[in-house]
Amino acid sequence: MVPKTIEQMMAIFRDLPLQWRPGEKYAYSNSGYFLLGVVIEKASGEPYEQALQNMILTPLAMMDTGFDSHTKIIPRRASGYQNRRGELRNAAAIDMRQPYAAGALYSTVEDLLKWDQALYTDRLLPTAAKQLMWTPVKESYAYGWLVSAPMPNQFGGHRRIEHGGGINGFSSTIIRLPEPNVTAIVLANNESVNASAIGRDLLALFYGERYTPPRAAD
Repeated sequence: MVPKTIEQMMAIFRDLPLQWRPGEKYAYSNSGYFLLGVVIEKASGEPYEQALQNMILTPLAMMDTGFDSHTKIIPRRASGYQNRRGELRNAAAIDMRQPYAAGALYSTVEDLLKWDQALYTDRLLPTAAKQLMWTPVKESYAYGWLVSAPMPNQFGGHRRIEHGGGINGFSSTIIRLPEPNVTAIVLANNESVNASAIGRDLLALFYGERYTPPRAAD
């Protein structure tokens, strides 16, 4: 693991040719979220970590959320694991300056619920900005959220707004049903865990719908 600066990371993809014309197709891009972090730094005049602290974490009292580090001692931080041929192992270490704005945060279910509930108010964003954020741009993808239309036999017939994520040793998802204000948040410290499936099953259980019972790994 060789640490890289933001400039070195951007140099990896900065001069690559476009895969298609902007707006023509959609594909998830960690590089795009990395660039978003750079934009935040330029617009705020602060390091990405400090900008998040000032704009989101401190106002919402998210005391157990922050920019992760492989060198700092973070109390009660969970260790990440991975399955390799049926054997549970420690996940490979990663310098969090590499994922940066695309996935370098640590948090808890309780803190993420504070953030989730703040999105029902104007504490972080005005109503117009939230409407834009949750309006799909291409296919079902909006600005950082996958927006799914209501289905009569799933999730109580409610629209859902969600996103999953994964990094060395960890898997996560948040699934929001904004109309009834119901949210499922799953954080797993095993990258092989399908956090999104668990989140969907939790909501199915909540609404009395069919779900897949969990079972111990072989």
